[in-house]
Amino acid sequence: MIDVKLPIKVKDLAKVVDQANVNPHIVENNKLIAEFMEFKFSKGEYYRPLYNSGDWIPEDELQFHESWDELMPVVDTINDYTNDKGYAVYSVEIDPNHVTIRRGLHTAIIVDRPQADSYMEMIYLAVVEFAKRFHQYGQSL
Repeated sequence: MIDVKLPIKVKDLAKVVDQANVNPHIVENNKLIAEFMEFKFSKGEYYRPLYNSGDWIPEDELQFHESWDELMPVVDTINDYTNDKGYAVYSVEIDPNHVTIRRGLHTAIIVDRPQADSYMEMIYLAVVEFAKRFHQYGQSL
């Protein structure tokens, strides 16, 4: 149930409806990605240092799941992640039918077409799984 105080403006109603339609799993998954990306967090909002925008974004408005501009820097960050000796640790391999994230020569994560409805969702699901494992196990995932 959504708490709406009347009277309400049309633009505010649209925002309430959008927030009601946000899947709570997507919000949690996007927060995990934001933490992996080391976004700053304060008072329910994330700061995106990579975009040099200076904007604080409410946590329920993170768009990793539906914006290439948000998602692909995460893929780049995973690919650019290095150990203390400067060697690349992970690689993200994107194919039309599957996304594989490797740690060295070992496959750590694979997401294929039956798990996702679109190409973007396939990449997003792989990145979410990476962020979950990275958060839980650290670099050794």
